[in-house]
Amino acid sequence: MSRQKNIHVKSLHNFDTYNFKLNNAFANGDTMLSVTDAGAFSGTGVDWSKINADLSGISADYINNIHGVHRVTLLKSAGRTTLYFDNYADRSFAATDIHESGLVTDTDEATAQSVEWVVNRFKDGRVTYDGTAATGYESIYGGVSYEGHTTTGNQLTVTGVYSTDEPKYAYGGRNEGATGDVTRNTVTIDLAHAADLVEEVYGGMASAEDNTGAVDHNTANMKNGSTRLLYGGYTFGKGRSRTTRCTSKAAHRRGMSRAAILTTRPARRR
Repeated sequence: MSRQKNIHVKSLHNFDTYNFKLNNAFANGDTMLSVTDAGAFSGTGVDWSKINADLSGISADYINNIHGVHRVTLLKSAGRTTLYFDNYADRSFAATDIHESGLVTDTDEATAQSVEWVVNRFKDGRVTYDGTAATGYESIYGGVSYEGHTTTGNQLTVTGVYSTDEPKYAYGGRNEGATGDVTRNTVTIDLAHAADLVEEVYGGMASAEDNTGAVDHNTANMKNGSTRLLYGGYTFGKGRSRTTRCTSKAAHRRGMSRAAILTTRPARRR
C-alpha cells in the first residue's frame, strides 16, 4: 500500500496481503486509506494475518516524542459499510522503555469500521487537552499501558470538554495488563465553567481484575468543573491501592473522592 495520506477508493479486491507502509509524516489522527464499499472485507472478510503495518519508515525520535495515545488509521470505511476480519486478535509490536504499539481495529473485534496503528506512552507522559478538537474517544490519558508495563510519572491536564462524554473518563495513568504497577501519576481538571462535566476522574487506575500490581502515590486535582467520581487511586485487581491524594477547589463533585478497590469492567486498547 502507498505511504500517502487520505487515499480514497471504491473497494479493494484480490490482494494476497495488505501491507501499510508508515513513515514520520503521519500525524496523530491521520488516515491512510478509505473505502466506500467493503469489497474483500465483506462476508467472511479478510484474514487478520494478511493485514500488516510496515514500521521501517518510523524513526526512534518519532516514537519518543509521542505522549498519551497516538493513532493512525490505516484503513477505514468511508460510510456505514462494515469491515470484517477473520481470526482477529490485537497484535502487539516490540515495546520500548516508555512506549507500546499495536495493530487493532477500532472496536478491538472482528467486525469494525477501521484498522488502526496505536502507540501509547506509559512512562513520563505529559498531556494537556483543551477541548477545542474532537478526539473521537470517551477516555483520555496522561499515560496508559495495555500490556502490563508499570505506568508511572504521567501527567494529564484537562482544561476543556469538546462535547458531552468527550472526554467522559480522565486518567493520569492507567494499566490494563495483569502485571505492572500504577505509581506517581497525576490528573488535573481545570475547566472553564463549573458546570462542565468530566464524568469520572482517576489519578491512577489498574483495570484488570487479575492485576497484582500496586496503585500508589497517585493524585487527582479538581480545580474547576464537575465530576461524578474523583479517585486518587483505583484498582479492579488484587494489588494494594494506597497513599493517594485528591484535592478539590472551587469545583463540584457529584460523587465520592477516595482510593478504592471495586469490581471490574472490560478494557481494550483504545
